Amino acid sequence: MTVLRLVVTRNGRPFALVVGIENKDQEDLQLEASSEFWQMIGQRRLEPTVRLRHLKAGLIADSE
Repeated sequence: MTVLRLVVTRNGRPFALVVGIENKDQEDLQLEASSEFWQMIGQRRLEPTVRLRHLKAGLIADSE
């Protein structure tokens, strides 16, 4: 997917950025503009993760 980005200049200096929104819905646009959302993402990335193989092994053990 190609994202269209157009820089608008005033007197040769960047003034605005126009970004295409094809294939985006209202929720996508709201989240991309939400500083709270990006803070939450940053915090989650600092938390420990579980490897997929360990998760699968735990699920299999729980089902037996």
